[in-house]
Amino acid sequence: MFGWIQMGEKGGGILKGLKDWILVTSKNETYSYTDILMGVLTKKRPKRILEWGPGRSTMLMHDLLPDSQINSVEHDWKWYLRWLLGIRGVNLHYIKLDGGYASPDFPEKYFDFIFIDGKQRVKCMKTALRLLKDNGLLMLHDSNREKYREGIKLFKIVEKKGNTILLKK
Repeated sequence: MFGWIQMGEKGGGILKGLKDWILVTSKNETYSYTDILMGVLTKKRPKRILEWGPGRSTMLMHDLLPDSQINSVEHDWKWYLRWLLGIRGVNLHYIKLDGGYASPDFPEKYFDFIFIDGKQRVKCMKTALRLLKDNGLLMLHDSNREKYREGIKLFKIVEKKGNTILLKK
């Protein structure tokens, strides 16, 4: 079980004027990407979304933007089946890590928003350059890890909070 708790007013950036949203699970866990993701979803309202690594973020995107096209790529068969059976209205794609996971077949400049929270993140960021519209946004979770700096350098920083970063071309 999980739920969203709306807290006090937020500061600047994409969150300006929004309330602080915190995802809380039955174990009272919170997710650091929530504030930035909520800002993108409620202010930018992307129509075409690509996500590497389905999870609670997938449910949030679908709940807030049920008319948006959401594509989520997963490499782990058991995790893929869990989300395939657990969420409707999302295009889930099972692609093995050595089978093109980081480079799924989508048209160039197709997506308004890309969220990376899966494997092979630097490779995914390189693919995102091709798949992201010129005015699109990319969000990277766990962006504080040294191994992702190479991919982050390909973009301009829009906003950073905790271990999550919002980027643009």
